[in-house]
Amino acid sequence: MRHYIKTARSLRKVNRGFTLLELIVAIGLIGVVLTGVYKVASKSIELSDNVLIRQHENMHMHSFMGLLKRNIEDIPGNAQINMEPAQGQSGIARSEIALVDYPLAFSWAGVSAGSKIVFIVTGPDKSLQGASQIEIRYLNQEEAEVYEERQSLSDDLGMGIVLMNGLKNVTWNFYDQRNKEWVDNWSVEEYPNQRPSMVYMEISFLDDSEPIQSYYWIPTVEDPASIARATQSGNSTGNRASSGRGSNDRRGVVRPDGSRSRGDQGRNESRGKPSGGRGPSRPPTSANGRSPASSSGLPGGSGQKRK
Repeated sequence: MRHYIKTARSLRKVNRGFTLLELIVAIGLIGVVLTGVYKVASKSIELSDNVLIRQHENMHMHSFMGLLKRNIEDIPGNAQINMEPAQGQSGIARSEIALVDYPLAFSWAGVSAGSKIVFIVTGPDKSLQGASQIEIRYLNQEEAEVYEERQSLSDDLGMGIVLMNGLKNVTWNFYDQRNKEWVDNWSVEEYPNQRPSMVYMEISFLDDSEPIQSYYWIPTVEDPASIARATQSGNSTGNRASSGRGSNDRRGVVRPDGSRSRGDQGRNESRGKPSGGRGPSRPPTSANGRSPASSSGLPGGSGQKRK
């Protein structure tokens, strides 16, 4: 009898389940472990998303810089580049760079080529208060005539495409080769029939990260029509002058028609001599008074380094 009672008590101890306290403690431990796993997983996902966003921004900035480089440095000889002094709007500097008689400027699939004037507009961001954006505006012949009458570029004039937004500030400067200085505007009144030899752009960001600066060379090709007229005028002048000189003039250069032009040889020799100029002494400084640290290193290149 005693053995039976002892055996029954042993069976009750073996078959006894978990108490409520034990279940609560186990659930709490499981919750702590799951919380830690969730935090680690969420941080990993957040880090991965940040890396993807930064890569996307870098690719976007790289494409944007390449687009500016191709279109600014490939401007044809008969085209003009103008920029009036920047005007303040909603606390943001607004500037308009006009590419005149450059029908292939910023043209790609979906954008019809043949614009009379193409504007690079920097101004307030319409989607973010206190930010700047860069927009391309296309004006055909009729819209260009309206712009010349109004002398202002309204929002309803032409077709616009936003290339970059969410920026803090965008600064443009032009290099005057004749005066050896940087200027912040290149208007038609001050520089008639002239083009800057270099364009400088600086972009600063809202997160106060390192700004980006870039330089673009402007080709010094003259208007083909002007070259043709000058060539015809030079040929006629040379033909008249060659009639009064002997055929043994060693300083002249023989043309295909047998005539000699005086001074051509001297001009050719002077092209090979160094001009003695060293170009811009230093780039413009940023808005906060310090020179940006990020640079492409070479004029015409673009810097995409950001922190």
